[in-house]
Amino acid sequence: MVATSAPEPKSAPLPQPETKPELPAPVVLDGSVLRHTTAGWKLEPQGQAAIHQVAEWVRAHSSGTALIVTGYSSSSGTPTQNLAVSRHRAEFIAQALTKEGVPSAKIMVKGRGAENAVASNATRGGRLKNERVEVSFQNP
Repeated sequence: MVATSAPEPKSAPLPQPETKPELPAPVVLDGSVLRHTTAGWKLEPQGQAAIHQVAEWVRAHSSGTALIVTGYSSSSGTPTQNLAVSRHRAEFIAQALTKEGVPSAKIMVKGRGAENAVASNATRGGRLKNERVEVSFQNP
């Protein structure tokens, strides 16, 4: 008679670490889609569509993803004015995101003034590129 051994007990699979979603690239809303009017800020339709997409992504990946909303300005005003305008620009976008369902607790707002220019301020086109808000995604 051949002795057979009992089958080896199967070990339970090891728990897999929670994978965090790959974060999208920052969304940039420049002066061509975010305009300052006498009545306040106005978001053009393509800017509103971008806000909607950001909000959808955050809702789909709600397990901790936060947003950093950073406003910038051109160098047209004084440093103090530019800092205030950049902050107001970022706050407007943060409000648009909350209206789209992003909890305000997931949004950090920053104003950076004229720092980090992406174009020359010598032309109107360059200033429109610098007068922007960047929405960055962050895992906690």
